[in-house]
Amino acid sequence: YGNTSYGKRTIRIRAIDAGLQPGPWSGASTVTLNKVSTPLDTVGAALTFSTITWSWNPPLTAQGLIGYRVTDVNGHPVSPDLIFGGAPYSWNEGGLLSNTSYSRRIEAFNAIMSSASAVISATTLVRSFTGAPVAPQNLVVTLPAGTTIYDQLQLHWQDSSPIPDREAEGYRVERSTDLQTWAIIAGDVDATSASTPYTATEALGTARVYYRIREVNP
Repeated sequence: YGNTSYGKRTIRIRAIDAGLQPGPWSGASTVTLNKVSTPLDTVGAALTFSTITWSWNPPLTAQGLIGYRVTDVNGHPVSPDLIFGGAPYSWNEGGLLSNTSYSRRIEAFNAIMSSASAVISATTLVRSFTGAPVAPQNLVVTLPAGTTIYDQLQLHWQDSSPIPDREAEGYRVERSTDLQTWAIIAGDVDATSASTPYTATEALGTARVYYRIREVNP
């Protein structure tokens, strides 16, 4: 709730209505805010053309430390919760594009909060290709299974380029309203998306849209 001091805190909550009239307070609950500082010595190193190893050392202050997460630069987790019994502290991120730079954060967390984290970057190894992949096949657009979801569409397609050294490492999803001008709405979608649908969000009332998929290798 924005308080940057640590120790025991007693919290209570009450609701307000549309006219900003408050209701009664809830019962009080006491929590202890234990400080967790930033993990140390964060490093990213390419392991292969599709994998980067992110490594670090424990923070200096780690009250109630439970584990760590690797996140993107916006704080969205790309790893599961990582719990270690001791060194080494590292995690391998796979399914990446070759010869591509990735930036990540390493955060430590306890039961109440997460630490700050510094941005680190690494570039996957270069991979040689003999040519560009061919076009995906059988692109199908469907509605999600949930009957109350009205602003999303799911895109399914098949990878048609399993040729060695020409296979797709990822996909780009493009959108158009007139079949003339195309805009990228998703760049470098992971190659596993050929079997996992990509979900596109459209404003309610959109008359007609078109999609196409491009296979890519760097």
